[in-house]
Amino acid sequence: MKKWMKRLTAAVLGAVLVMGSLGSLAAYGATPKADEDMRAVWISTVYSADYPSTQNNAEAQKAEFIKKLDQAQALGLNTVVVQVRPKGDAFYESDLNPWSAVLTGTQGKDPGYDPMKFMIEETHKR
Repeated sequence: MKKWMKRLTAAVLGAVLVMGSLGSLAAYGATPKADEDMRAVWISTVYSADYPSTQNNAEAQKAEFIKKLDQAQALGLNTVVVQVRPKGDAFYESDLNPWSAVLTGTQGKDPGYDPMKFMIEETHKR
């Protein structure tokens, strides 16, 4: 399958999954106020399409994510949706799914930090 078709399929599937889970986000205080529009950015991690551009470098990955958040904030966006399960693996420690190869180049290899926790904390700061 062509690369653009894979990306399009991943984006559509991701959008469907996100729309289905928006109701559960209210429990975490992650929904916009009733009088505020949701202005979002989707950060794709499959094949490192949008993030991360480096592997095996936690500090570079963190700096890159912070830069993306700062850019989103400057554009007036109020919601960030990050793909945390790019290829049957995960950006968080899991008993069911191995660590993502996107982070380290090797599926199952611990990146040395908790990427999802970091992303949540940095996003909530903004």
